[in-house]
Amino acid sequence: MYIYSPKGVIEKGPKQLPKSWKKEDGSLIMNFHLLSDERLAEYHWFPVVGYGYNRTTQERGEPVFQTNKWVYPITEKTLEQVKEEQKNKFKPVAAKEIEPLDWRVIRYYGQEKLKLAGKRQDTKDSESDFIKLLEEIDSIRKKSDEKEAEIIAAKTVAEVLAVKWYDEEII
Repeated sequence: MYIYSPKGVIEKGPKQLPKSWKKEDGSLIMNFHLLSDERLAEYHWFPVVGYGYNRTTQERGEPVFQTNKWVYPITEKTLEQVKEEQKNKFKPVAAKEIEPLDWRVIRYYGQEKLKLAGKRQDTKDSESDFIKLLEEIDSIRKKSDEKEAEIIAAKTVAEVLAVKWYDEEII
């Protein structure tokens, strides 16, 4: 990755080098991306250091120019930051698993209202089915609470990252 920065101000990038470059005099340099870093510096293109980083455990600051290169300062996140971010990742997963069950709860309550109003519809849902449904929702919430407790109890970043919702990673 490279940054185009005439006069020390970033105008383009970070990005891949262009294959050709139009010089100030209007002439075109072909195979611009094949030039050495020293030659690229003549045209105000400088390499980037520290562009790639681990978003889960690191933070990247704003680029700083240092001796013919742009450097992104990389700092490690604190254990507490990683814990908070990981806890927040599990909440939507639990919600997504509960979501398809919600409509069944709503339908059951609607049918019960109709029964009370004397407009009963035929239904396959029994009270025992409804209790099983609530138990399934409760087990998902319990699993979410357990995962959050595992994260809170973790003593290292590696232990936090070892907590998974599923036994195997799902891509």
